[in-house]
This record gives sequence, structure tokens and C-alpha cells, in this order.
Amino acid sequence: MEPIIRQMLHIRGREVRFLGEHLREMERAWFALFRRDLHLEEPTIRREIEQLLDRERCSKEFSTYLRLDLDSEAKWHLALEGDSLYRGYVLRALRPEAVTIRFDLPFEGLPTVAAAQTWQTARCMAESRKVRSVVRMSEDLTLLEVDGVPLFAVAGRTVYTSREPRGVEGRLAREAIRRAGYRFEVIPLKRDHLPDIEELFYVDHRGVTALQSCDGKWMLAAVAARVAEELEAVVRKI
Repeated sequence: MEPIIRQMLHIRGREVRFLGEHLREMERAWFALFRRDLHLEEPTIRREIEQLLDRERCSKEFSTYLRLDLDSEAKWHLALEGDSLYRGYVLRALRPEAVTIRFDLPFEGLPTVAAAQTWQTARCMAESRKVRSVVRMSEDLTLLEVDGVPLFAVAGRTVYTSREPRGVEGRLAREAIRRAGYRFEVIPLKRDHLPDIEELFYVDHRGVTALQSCDGKWMLAAVAARVAEELEAVVRKI
């Protein structure tokens, strides 16, 4: 069966981070799509993940990324995305250039494979313009996301985003921003605001990625680095 719902998992030291929260996200998406309750057995899935890690002899020192898919028969499928060069959540060395593209997503707000495929098409459009990443805009040119996760913008001592962060890493990002000592505000970020924005970054299962530029406007990464430091502190606190 074709996968319907997807979550990307971060594993460090053979521990799957926030597995229960990821499964609850999948259950909420399942109910939104099919109007039926679903209960995913965390101990069973955790055991299968551990067995997969053992079979593939994944690193116990560095992080590993794993794709967890759910099909229309409520069966889950695991696929390794490979070992990382990092230990835990970090500020990634890669700083991509980005371009804004206006498009809608199927099943808005749900972690579906259909949305992931739409993002892949958008990335192909970006590559035709010689850049690697896409900042998705709404019809009214509000800056929303990068690669399916919330976009954060920095101006002064405040971090802005256009929508309340959702998902596991979205909630983690908000807490890390607070711990780093920055104000956090949810306001519509328009493309016209780009000249006043000092940094753009996003948080996903790998950590923090700071954009090098967006539509030709070059960006810093100082606040993104501080937020990345706090991500691991949030994990240790939990």
C-alpha cells in the first residue's frame, strides 16, 4: 500500500526522540483524514525500530534519521534516512539559498506524503533557479514554511513566525527560542518584510537550518545558533 502519513524521527544513542508525540501526530492526522480513531502501539513500534537499528548497525554515537510511514490500512513502515555527521540537534553547517514560491498544499496542516511530494516539486522549481530551498508563501504573500516546517524570522531581539508552530519540532523550537532569551511573536510575515529581516531559519528532525539568503537577501545566523544550542537543553530537561 502507498504511504499516506509521514513522520521523520531523530534517533541518538539508539533512543527515538519524542516517539510518543510523533505517534500522536499521526493519530490526529489519521482521524482528520478518515474520521476514525487509531491507536498506534508505542512499545511495538519502538521495538521494531530498535531491531532495524541493530540489523543496519547504525551508529550509537552519532544521530540517525528514520522515516515512519502509515498507509491507508493503518500499517506502519520504517525506512532509514541514514546516519548523521552530528550528535543530536545542532545548527547544520549547510546554509541553503532560498527562493519564495506561492503554492498551496493538499490536506493543509497534516503531515501527509502528498504534501511531501508537493514540496519535492517546489524544490525542483527552486533548483531550476539555481537555489536549493523553498520558502512557501500563501496567496497574500505571507511567508509560511520551509520544507514543510514553520519559518522563523529574526529582527532585533524578537523571533517571528506567521503561524503558531505545530508538530513535535515546532513546539520544541518555541521552547528553545524562549530559553535562548528572545521574544516570540506570531504575526503575518509578508514578502515585503524581507529587507528588514536579519535571519531566517527553520527547525526540523535534524535541528536548526539557517538560510543563507532568500530572494537574494543575505541573512545572518547568530540567533539560529543560540536556538540550536537550547534544543539539546530542552531535550535534557525533558
